[in-house]
Amino acid sequence: RLKFGNHFFLAAVCAGLTVGTKVFGFFFFTVIGGYLAIGLIKNILDIRKAIRAALIFILLMVAAIIVSNPMLLHKTSRQRIFETQAKQSYEVTHGWDKPEEADQYRKGIGAWLPYLEKGYGPVYFLGFVLLSMLVGCIWGEQTIFNRLALGWVLTYGAYLFAAVAIKNDHYWLPVMVPLFSGVLNLSDVRYKNEWLTPLKNPKTAELISRLIVAVVIVSVVLQLAVNITSDVAFYNNAMIAEFLLMHNINP
Repeated sequence: RLKFGNHFFLAAVCAGLTVGTKVFGFFFFTVIGGYLAIGLIKNILDIRKAIRAALIFILLMVAAIIVSNPMLLHKTSRQRIFETQAKQSYEVTHGWDKPEEADQYRKGIGAWLPYLEKGYGPVYFLGFVLLSMLVGCIWGEQTIFNRLALGWVLTYGAYLFAAVAIKNDHYWLPVMVPLFSGVLNLSDVRYKNEWLTPLKNPKTAELISRLIVAVVIVSVVLQLAVNITSDVAFYNNAMIAEFLLMHNINP
């Protein structure tokens, strides 16, 4: 709703707590910057108010980081924290020192796709979700939200593709959750007031609109069924492994 009051500054505290626990919270700069830019474009903010809001946001975020990590105020502890973080960051971006696993530490879209397919769905479904998000950025009632979400998805996703070597699919959860939130955007495109309006035949426009909704629903339901099946199998295998481990049974 483009309001820059208490909820905006509460978001600063939440962003600081996120940074305090997981450094990827710094990537929220695209969302906050985009939110302020939209406020300027729509004349809700002027330059002075935008700068003031940005500075207060930064101060609150830094305060939240320190409150959630008070050892940062102690010089020796702060140095250890930074050293540990630098070491972990190097391992994440370069992999562990295991030459036999060097091929697993390749970076880029091609290297990550098998892990994304295993954890979140086949390429065609992920493409469908991305298309739905893009459509939501142009049409529908939630264009601002979708644009901000897409800014986050593209920024953090690009970082994972380009910089992260260790292939843990849970790294993608902060990307996939907002991306999948737009999976129904295509069903929000209505012929009455959207890009189907130019069609001369209202019945044809109505039919196309309903087909779009049907395709979205079928796609989501089918993928949900596949995911549930995979989750059940994964859970069963984990329980069997736990049972074997507890009873010292070699599989």
